[in-house]
Amino acid sequence: MAVCVFSSLVTVLCVGLYGKYTYADPVVTPASLLVEYGGPAEVNCSIPSKPETGYMLGWESKTSQPDTDTETSVMWKVDSLTNWEEADGLLCYFTVGSTQCESNVTVTIYKRPDRVTLSSVSDVWVEGDQTELRCEIENVGPGRKLSVRWSRADPKQSSNFTQFNEMTFPDLVNEMKNMNKTVKLQVTPRREDDGVQYQCAAVLNLDEDLLVFPSQPLNVTVH
Repeated sequence: MAVCVFSSLVTVLCVGLYGKYTYADPVVTPASLLVEYGGPAEVNCSIPSKPETGYMLGWESKTSQPDTDTETSVMWKVDSLTNWEEADGLLCYFTVGSTQCESNVTVTIYKRPDRVTLSSVSDVWVEGDQTELRCEIENVGPGRKLSVRWSRADPKQSSNFTQFNEMTFPDLVNEMKNMNKTVKLQVTPRREDDGVQYQCAAVLNLDEDLLVFPSQPLNVTVH
């Protein structure tokens, strides 16, 4: 999204000072970034041509703030993106006199879980007795994009896992960094559940991208 800010005295500056421009907003390429935690990232910011007076083209960033007053483009670049706060606001600004125009870049940083483990509180499952499954997710992020998907498969019928539950976490809506999460599910086994396999998966809902990280299956014996 591009925003132009004008003082009350220079409301026609973007047209009057460099009227050969059809617009004054800097152009960022790409306009959005999906970056794995610790991976490289770069975005270019450019203007069509140099204004006839002094100007500044640069970046506002938590990690790096390159700028130029002589070139028509400037690159924001990091070899390893580890600052989660970069997702809060990365923008390129173009300043001429009292006028500043800005273009934002949407940054999404994600961290694959180190481990997703499914276990049962009870070693022995008894028909009709409620028990608890625990899905432990280590070092995943951002927490606000996390959900947990539960699936099961009956090898007697098919080896395919079928989802039967997905949990979201409203309490993590402001959690933008990596975290650990243990999720519990209460189940009451039936006799026909003997031999069934359960599985949980950490899911990162990254807007247009959906990343799923499943656990190893848990085999169930019902007495």
